[in-house]
Amino acid sequence: GACREYDAPFAASYLRLVRACADGEAQREAILHHSRELGFLTGEEGRTMLDAHTRAAVLVGRPFADGEQPYDFGKQTISKRVTGDVQTMLRERLTPPRKEIYSLHR
Repeated sequence: GACREYDAPFAASYLRLVRACADGEAQREAILHHSRELGFLTGEEGRTMLDAHTRAAVLVGRPFADGEQPYDFGKQTISKRVTGDVQTMLRERLTPPRKEIYSLHR
């Protein structure tokens, strides 16, 4: 179906991550904290992975940033800009995202 329920702690943590991503690079530590809490990261990643993860998170959070609404998804270049970081994350990822992420990010 088009709808799926998520448990309240997961949803709250995910929304905190989205807010940190929307607030940009200045929220790097919050992005990394919430990413570990949600299982995107293990805490054992190297600097290259953490940098790529943070850059990608900030890019995908941009549509939710203050002053960006309404966001013109038709003119966005996020997918092109995040490509290099995705390659790094695929190469250096230590754990797959938790299963809820696959249905959430459709």
